[in-house]
Amino acid sequence: MPHPFYFNLKDEKKESALGFLVESLLKSRIQLGLENNPEQPEEDVNIYLAFLLLEASYPSYHERIRQLTSPRNTDIFKLIEDSQDNYFKYLVYKTNADHLLLLLSIFQNLDSEERVGESAFFEKSSSSYEGYAKTYYQFASEYDRLVHRKITAVGIILQKLSNSFSRYEQLLMNVGDVYLNFLKTKEDAFREFLHNLEKNKVLFQIREKQDLFLDLYSAYRKTYDSVLKEKLIQTGEELKRLDPSFRMPLL
Repeated sequence: MPHPFYFNLKDEKKESALGFLVESLLKSRIQLGLENNPEQPEEDVNIYLAFLLLEASYPSYHERIRQLTSPRNTDIFKLIEDSQDNYFKYLVYKTNADHLLLLLSIFQNLDSEERVGESAFFEKSSSSYEGYAKTYYQFASEYDRLVHRKITAVGIILQKLSNSFSRYEQLLMNVGDVYLNFLKTKEDAFREFLHNLEKNKVLFQIREKQDLFLDLYSAYRKTYDSVLKEKLIQTGEELKRLDPSFRMPLL
C-alpha cells in the first residue's frame, strides 16, 4: 500500500476534513479495484462513510453512543423491545451497525502498543458480528422508511451497506492507516479518543464474559456436570478480574 498521506486537523476546517476523508475513500477504492459501479452508484455511500469517520474522530461521539451500543444482539433487542418510537429504533440499529463496521475494519489491527485489536472487543467470530451489522443496517433502513413514510436517500445507503457489507468493510480496512494518521494530527483529542475506545473494549469484554457465564451456569444447573462446573468456575474468575463487583453464586 502506498505511504499514507497526511492531514493537519489543527489547521483545517471541518469541511476540508470531510473532503480529505472522501478523497481517502476514493483512493482506497482505486487501490482495491472497487471503483464505482454505474448500475449502482456509490457516491452516496462514500459521503456517508466519510461523515461517519469524521464523527468518530471526536471523542464526544464515543461518549454519546455508549448507552446505545453492545456486542450482544440480545441487549440491542431488549433496548428497543418496549419502545413505540420508530426513530429511536432506527437510531439504535444504525448506531450499532456503524459501530461494528468501524470495529471490524478501522480498529481491528491496531498496534498492540497503542491498542489491542478486534479480538479484545469480541469473543465470537468476525463473521458473527458481520452478520449482526448487516441485520442492523437492514432494520435501520426499514425503520427509516417507517419514520418518513417513504424510502429516503439515507435508507437507500443503509440498504447498500447491509447488502454489500464486506465490500465496505474491506474499503475501510484499506483506509485504516490514513485514518489513524488523520486522528493523530490532534494529539489531545486522539489520546481521549483512545481512552474512550479502551473503556468500550473493557465493557465489551465484560458483557461477552457475562453471556458465557450465564450460558454455562444454565447448563450446569440442568446437569451438574463436573466439567461444566470447572469451566463455570474458571469463567467466573475471569469475569471477576474484569469486574471486581461480580460475585460467584453458590454452586
